[in-house]
Amino acid sequence: MNGVDFINIQYIFYKIYEFSVNFGDVEFRTDIMRQWPLWAMFSLLISLVIGYFVLYYNKKIKEVAKMEDKIFGAVIAKTEGTEGEVRNERWERVLVHLDTDSQSEWRTAILEADIILDEMTRKMGYHGETLGERLKSVERSDFLTINQAWEAHKIRNAIAHEGSNYILTKREAKRVIDMYRQVFEEFEFI
Repeated sequence: MNGVDFINIQYIFYKIYEFSVNFGDVEFRTDIMRQWPLWAMFSLLISLVIGYFVLYYNKKIKEVAKMEDKIFGAVIAKTEGTEGEVRNERWERVLVHLDTDSQSEWRTAILEADIILDEMTRKMGYHGETLGERLKSVERSDFLTINQAWEAHKIRNAIAHEGSNYILTKREAKRVIDMYRQVFEEFEFI
């Protein structure tokens, strides 16, 4: 039987049986008691190593959560003026919709943010019947966040046309609302 490449299950069960039968044997118990400090030290060492890794990865997970908050959590910040009054109540409603756990509320937040973008482009004097036409007429040097506006508007269109077939996660909703926020802040609309 050279080069045996299988597990001998019968042998494993035999050793378990032998252990259970010999457990009451005085000689066996004295052997275990003699080796007990070694087993205790080994167990302690393994527990410390595992504990270290649990704490280390817990710390790393918290760091990732903080980075996510910086990237995706900035949208939740209040938009209050210097005197404490709300600068744009419609934007506040968008943030309220986004701060829920309902996918339909996130969709509403994106749709309302797109309406605000539509209103903003009209007030800025861009020409076109639809928001898409107005965004096409924008001079890139005048509108630094035009790419964010386009991407957010495309996602809004996907939501509007695909309805509930469009899968929207909270992270994606925050990302889209953050793009709208960047556009609005560029023109001090919020």
